[in-house]
Amino acid sequence: MREDATGQAGTADAFVDAATLALSDKGFTLLDDGHAALVMELVIRASEVGTGTGKVEKSNSDLMPGGVSGAVGSSLSLAVPSGKTRHVALERTELEMHLHRRGDAAVIWSGSAVTVRPADKRDSAATALCNALLRAYPEQPETVIGVP
Repeated sequence: MREDATGQAGTADAFVDAATLALSDKGFTLLDDGHAALVMELVIRASEVGTGTGKVEKSNSDLMPGGVSGAVGSSLSLAVPSGKTRHVALERTELEMHLHRRGDAAVIWSGSAVTVRPADKRDSAATALCNALLRAYPEQPETVIGVP
């Protein structure tokens, strides 16, 4: 794992977890360091690219007993979208994956993917990038994969 410029706490963990799940879904058996025949190297580059607008999240709906004392009834609270927006910081995240045999520097598979998402959505960005890169494995992508 190499981080180039994020410095954000938990970012590396999110990418390691996402890569672990994506590799597992592809049929790889994951072992502790030093026991695996293959090693996947992750390189993360993240940078702020400005701000955008996002919808304000609506509150939760709920149903609870209520009404007037001595009467039968209930109270219903519905979340109604406000139509309001808020400013969010946008982050461009690029992930490179390099697969090589343990003890050998020669890369046998590699790929790169990039996305721009709100900075507070790093976990979903990590999952989307890892899944996009490994979707066609063992095919090797010839260009950087853009992930919406």
